[in-house]
Amino acid sequence: MSTTSKNTIYWASQILGWALFYLLVLGLNIVVKTVIPTTSFYIYAIEGVTFSILATHLIRFIIIKYDWLNLSIVAIIWRSILITILSAILVESIEYTSTLFIPKDFYTDLNMNSSSLSKILGSILGNVFLFCIWLSFYYAYLFIEKSRNQEPTIYSI
Repeated sequence: MSTTSKNTIYWASQILGWALFYLLVLGLNIVVKTVIPTTSFYIYAIEGVTFSILATHLIRFIIIKYDWLNLSIVAIIWRSILITILSAILVESIEYTSTLFIPKDFYTDLNMNSSSLSKILGSILGNVFLFCIWLSFYYAYLFIEKSRNQEPTIYSI
């Protein structure tokens, strides 16, 4: 498969995957009436998709640039844990900063509209979990691709 088609598949998967995830979560929140769909609600959704794509792309960039696949499995695991935590903190920091300009006025429980340390930590942990899931899929893809490239072809025997 050509590099161009791999990049197209990667970006389509990123955009569709994160957009569908946020649509599902936000749709469920509307159905159970924990949010009121306001303009800031939709801005928050677009921010979530954008920041998630940027964070996971940054993770991918670091994995490729520093050639993590050639490290020991223990080194890969520790670095992956660290990069997911740092990415989650980065995303939450950006989202928290955005609330200074665009208030989160869409929760039906008014206590949810404010920020507290426990909510920030909860968001960070949620993002760590999501980024770990994303990273698991990405590593699976990389290892399958690597093993395919190492297989002898039928015609070279």
